[in-house]
Amino acid sequence: MTEHPGLPHDDDYFDLIWVASVFTHLTDHWAGWLLELHRVLREDGTLIVSFLGPAMGEHLPLPWEEDRTGMLVINKGAPWDLGGPTVFHSQWWLRAHFGRAFEILRIDTSASDHDLLTLRKRPVSLTAQDLERPQPDEPREVESLRHNIEQLHAVDRTRWP
Repeated sequence: MTEHPGLPHDDDYFDLIWVASVFTHLTDHWAGWLLELHRVLREDGTLIVSFLGPAMGEHLPLPWEEDRTGMLVINKGAPWDLGGPTVFHSQWWLRAHFGRAFEILRIDTSASDHDLLTLRKRPVSLTAQDLERPQPDEPREVESLRHNIEQLHAVDRTRWP
């Protein structure tokens, strides 16, 4: 996959899509890619996505906090030879945002690595803005943005004493 969404497949092409270590690095175009996968997945198709959750929280500059994490981006703009950007997701955030396009069938957590999200395509028509929009009346949305800023400041402190 490239940074910008777009696959060379017809609509409703796949029954199953497995996406490993992609949404763990997508910062700006995650919603477009999620919609592109939705487009090429057949009705009632299954999408399996790996994501970084609390098991990988040791790689964060500040401790993992599920209710404050949301979609947390660190190292944005980092070159790929140094690992590129890293994106962490809390389960509540995935349910709120990915759940708009997909039914959440299962979330499997890992003790040491990527977690897995198993989804079924919903019969909906959405835009990237629909997926990105904060969940109404969800206080964790704003708190997760504050926490992301705190994490970024902590990263800066580790680079520049």
